[in-house]
Amino acid sequence: MVWRVKMMNEIIGTDERERNENNEAYWYEQRTHQAGDTSIALRRMFARFLDLYLYKTIWAVILMAVWNVNIGDRAFVWSMMDLYIACGIMLLAEPFLLSRFGTTPGKWILGLSVTSCAGNRLTYGLALSRAWGVFVYGLGLVLPFYDLYRLYKSKVIYSKGEVLYWENESAVVVQPMKIWRVPAYVGMVAVISGVMLLSVCLTVMPDHRGDLTVAEFCENYNALSDYYNIDESYMLNAYGNWEQKAVNGTYVVNIMGDTRPQFQFTTDAAGTVTSIFFEADYENETFMIPAYQMEMILAVKAFAGAQEEISLLQNEMEPVLEQIIKHPGESFSFQVHDILITCEAASSGLIWADSLGFFYPEEEENQYHVLFCMQRLPFTATESGYVYHADVEKISMALLSDNMQTVSAEIVQQFAERDAFSSQSPNSWRKKFPTSAEARDYIGYSALRGIDWPLEEKHTELRITGDQSGKLQSLTLETAYQVDDIRLQASALLCTEHDEEACTIETIDPEAIQYQESAVTTEKGRLYHVMTSTARPSGYCTMEAYLVVEGILYHLHIAYLEQDAEQAEALLYQWAEQFD
Repeated sequence: MVWRVKMMNEIIGTDERERNENNEAYWYEQRTHQAGDTSIALRRMFARFLDLYLYKTIWAVILMAVWNVNIGDRAFVWSMMDLYIACGIMLLAEPFLLSRFGTTPGKWILGLSVTSCAGNRLTYGLALSRAWGVFVYGLGLVLPFYDLYRLYKSKVIYSKGEVLYWENESAVVVQPMKIWRVPAYVGMVAVISGVMLLSVCLTVMPDHRGDLTVAEFCENYNALSDYYNIDESYMLNAYGNWEQKAVNGTYVVNIMGDTRPQFQFTTDAAGTVTSIFFEADYENETFMIPAYQMEMILAVKAFAGAQEEISLLQNEMEPVLEQIIKHPGESFSFQVHDILITCEAASSGLIWADSLGFFYPEEEENQYHVLFCMQRLPFTATESGYVYHADVEKISMALLSDNMQTVSAEIVQQFAERDAFSSQSPNSWRKKFPTSAEARDYIGYSALRGIDWPLEEKHTELRITGDQSGKLQSLTLETAYQVDDIRLQASALLCTEHDEEACTIETIDPEAIQYQESAVTTEKGRLYHVMTSTARPSGYCTMEAYLVVEGILYHLHIAYLEQDAEQAEALLYQWAEQFD
């Protein structure tokens, strides 16, 4: 390379030579850029790799953002196509950068720039010719093995001090290797990698976030299925049912039959999904049995991953996803923010074939049962308490006793005789009963359950609300108990067809109390929700348990001292087991 510098001085004359002699970069190049200078060769190679990494990342981001492509699962042919497109970006970007700035991001960080032999900026045409030469002779058209051969040939040419093919009309100017260039290079690689990771995270993040309708969940599920290339033949329609995709006249035949699970949904009055589940039973099968791992994973990502609280990296879901992947056919329970994810699985006479992803019958008598469920927990924490959203049914007045007509007439009369100075609300009717059984008989609703436990009832009260026209809206039956220092209040709430509002229970606590939410399952699998408070200044803690059975909301309030916590929990379990 030294001979090229001397030749340049003879061509460009004294003025240009004096200008170059005063240029530190010029003299640094003349002193160090000699045949066999490995450090310069490495700088050039790493600069090229960084630029190519940048171009490949640009194309990968476009693929993910525009076409929702999973770049980590590309076939070899498509990966080669991606590489050629990245080189196409290089052929477009590099001539512009060299003709405009004389360098590229990788070259700039490592102190390299490219000029003409006269020391001027390259024209766009010369820069394009140089980039094309790099692609053909330096990168070997990015053909497998041939690219390694071209890299080796370039090294040999460079080590001999000969001019590389693409540098016949250009020269590389080398700046001193400052100490900051290495961390800057590493930082640039980290930034590009971060952009790539961010793009991947945004791509796998569900399109619909927050509260979902059935159709929005299905759209999330289908998008993730397409991204991970899980099912090319079927998709979920807007109602959550499987339907075959249009595949240009191609028919897919599954020799195992249709093993896709049928998702079931529960929604609230606004159409928001509150739970998603599927159940499957197999017995004495002679062929492979699915564990539904992929369906569980996609459902978790589409529903639990759609919560607003989920971080971009989705680390919160890693434990449940790892459980599904590594322990197929096993029961589990996880809570991801406000979503409770459970799986009840039992099998016998089967062996797991990990390479196939299925259970295989080991004995003639075999069985497999799985119940997978995701449920939105109904609690929302506030600064002074919590809000509980109950999914209750609206009961027809025709199912209640004739006593309700009397109550309706009395509420109408209360509105008519209302005293503006009275604090009593005219829409509320109250009546005390000797026992809760008598109160249930008074209501006359057959599905309303009592509690059968050996505790003395302190008092029972029935509260009914209605409007000015006498339409009854809700009935609350409450019974009080006491066990030593533990006070209990068990209630049942029925909402009628005239109650148009969603069932929401909001607590406001003026004291600095903290609450902890949990979901508990009884021995027979019934799920109920518990909110436990820290101790108040009086020393009492509280448990609030909620359970919806046949559309009725049952609630147990327990006030207890900290030393009675175990006894309070035992009473709570006894109460919940009444509904199995």
